[in-house]
Amino acid sequence: MLKWKGFDNEKLLLSLLVLLSAAIRIFFLFKFDNITGEATGHVVRALLTLEDPSLSLNFDGNSSTLYKYAIASFLYFWRDPVLAPRIFTSLFGILLVVPYYVTLKILFDRTIAFFSSLALVFYPLHVVQSSTATSDAVYYFFLFSSFCYFFSYKSDRERLSVLLLSALSFNIASLLRFECWIFIPILFLLLWPKGKKAAFLFLILSIIFPCALLALNQIFHHDFLYSFNAPSKALHASVKAGRFFYDLSLWNWLAVLWRSSGPSWVIGGLSGIVLAFLMRQKRQLAIFFLVLLSAFTVNTLSARMWNNSRYSIILGLFLIPYAWFFVDRALAFLGLRRIIFFILSLIFLTVDFVQTAQKSVSQTTAMICMTPPEIINIATWLKNHVRADEFLIIEGDPCNVWQNNIVLRSRLSPKRCMVISMPVGGKSFFENKEGFERYILTHRTRYLVLNSESDLQKVLNFKLDQKKQRLGDISFEVVFEQDVFGYGKYLIYRISY
Repeated sequence: MLKWKGFDNEKLLLSLLVLLSAAIRIFFLFKFDNITGEATGHVVRALLTLEDPSLSLNFDGNSSTLYKYAIASFLYFWRDPVLAPRIFTSLFGILLVVPYYVTLKILFDRTIAFFSSLALVFYPLHVVQSSTATSDAVYYFFLFSSFCYFFSYKSDRERLSVLLLSALSFNIASLLRFECWIFIPILFLLLWPKGKKAAFLFLILSIIFPCALLALNQIFHHDFLYSFNAPSKALHASVKAGRFFYDLSLWNWLAVLWRSSGPSWVIGGLSGIVLAFLMRQKRQLAIFFLVLLSAFTVNTLSARMWNNSRYSIILGLFLIPYAWFFVDRALAFLGLRRIIFFILSLIFLTVDFVQTAQKSVSQTTAMICMTPPEIINIATWLKNHVRADEFLIIEGDPCNVWQNNIVLRSRLSPKRCMVISMPVGGKSFFENKEGFERYILTHRTRYLVLNSESDLQKVLNFKLDQKKQRLGDISFEVVFEQDVFGYGKYLIYRISY
C-alpha cells in the first residue's frame, strides 16, 4: 500500500486535528446559542438535582440520566445554565478525533485514519451536536474510546488493563444511548478468537451498567424495558395525534444520511462497504454499520424511535472511513499516486459537506442553532421582575421548544417554575379551569406565562385582546406580551388573589 512520509510525525498531525476541531467547534459555540428543545430539559433536570439531591434517586428511565448527572457536576462549579453545559459537551466533541483516529489507524492505516478524522472535524451535524446540551457528542467519544482500546487489545496489546478500559468506556457509552447495547454480542464474537476467557470477561464487564439500568427500570417503573417502551408509547401517541409526519419507508435512514451527510459520503461509504466484503478485509466497522442500520430501520418501522437526523451521526462515522477505503482501492487499481488524489477527493467531499451544511443547518437555524431574540426578551423581563420566592407557570408553545429555554435564561429556580409541555396525546395537563384554579391557589402562583396557541389557552379561553381576566376570585393582568414569529404570542400575567 502506498505511503506518504508526511504522516511519520503522527503526534503533530493528531495535535493539529484536535486544534482544528477545537477552533471550528468553539467558533460555532459562540456564534450560535443553541440551547433549545430537548437540550434545555437536560439542563433543567441537572439544576433540579443540584437544588434537591434527593431527586437523583427518582430514576426516570431516560437514556440521558448519566449525562444529566454529569452536567449537574459541571454546573456545581460553574452555575451558567446556558453556556456551561454546552462547553462541557464541546470538550468531548473536540476530543473525539483522538479515539476516532486511533481506531481507524488500527483497522485501516494512518492515511485513511487522518483523512477520515479530517472529515470528522468538518462534519456539519457533529459540529452542531458538539455545542448542544445533548448526550450525543459525549456518547460518540466513549463509544470510540471503547473501540480504540478493544481493537488495540485485539490487534497486538493483549493487556488486561486495555480490555478493562474498553469495557469501562463501553459501560459509560451504554448509559448515554441505548443503541450501544447492540454492539455487545458483536464485540464478544470478534474477541472470541483471541481466547474464551477474554471474550467472556469483556462480556460480563460490558453488561454491568446495562443490567443496572434494567434493574432500576423494574424498581422504579415495574417494567424492565420501561426505557424502551415509554418512548415507543409517546411516539405512537404523537403520530396518532397527527403532530408529526412519520416516514415508514425501508430506506428512511439512508435518506436521512443523504440529507444530513451528503450524497458523496453515502455513495462512497456504501461502495467501500460492498468492496470490503468482496475483498474479505476491513469488515469490522462495516458489520457495525449494517447491524445498526437494520436496528434503526426496524425500530423506526415499529414506531419505537424517531428518524431524527442527529441520530444518523453514528452511521455517518462508520461510513466515512469506507468512503476513503473505496477511494484508496480505486487509486491502487488505476495505479495513481495516492496522496494527490486523496487531497483532490477531500476537496470534493468537503464541498459536499459545505453544501449539506448550507441546506440542513441553515434551514434549521431558527429551531436548532439560535434562540429568537423575542424569547430572550421574555426571559429578561422575568429575570428583572420576578422575585426568587415567587412561583410561576410557564406554558409551552405547540412545538414544546422554548418553555425550558425561558426558565434557563431567566435564571429562575426550576423548582419554582411549573413548566407545562404540549401534551403528546392532545390532553391538557389541566383538564378544566377548576383544576387550574386549585393548582394556583395551592401553590400561590404569582405569574403565568401563556402561549396564545397553547393547550392551556384552549382550556382557559382567555380573551387575548383584554388586559385583565378573572377566574373565580382570582384576577390575571397582562404585564408583558411578545409576539414570537412562528410560535404565536406570549403573554405574562400577574396573578392577584
